[in-house]
Amino acid sequence: MEYAQHCMRLIADNKAEPSVYDTMPTGPDAPPEHIILDENIKAQEYDYYSIGAFKASPDHKLVAYAEDTKGVEIYTVNVIDSEALKSLGEPLKGRTCYLQWAGLA
Repeated sequence: MEYAQHCMRLIADNKAEPSVYDTMPTGPDAPPEHIILDENIKAQEYDYYSIGAFKASPDHKLVAYAEDTKGVEIYTVNVIDSEALKSLGEPLKGRTCYLQWAGLA
């Protein structure tokens, strides 16, 4: 089975506010993609693997994702630093896949 890769790419003009209408540059001059989470690698550890949610914080420095490794739609929520790719804190087990950032400006 083929899974998704969750990536980020730097915005060339970081002074302008990003918009849903922005188009990412492609081709040899495009900034490289930064893979934050490769589900193909994570799925190798399990017989079943599904990401229920993947959400970047408003400042894009943190990412939370909810993963189901048993197929019962009970998720473990992980928070990682999107640049260092390091886990922050302990995973939250036995959760739903609905994620929302709060208290970050």
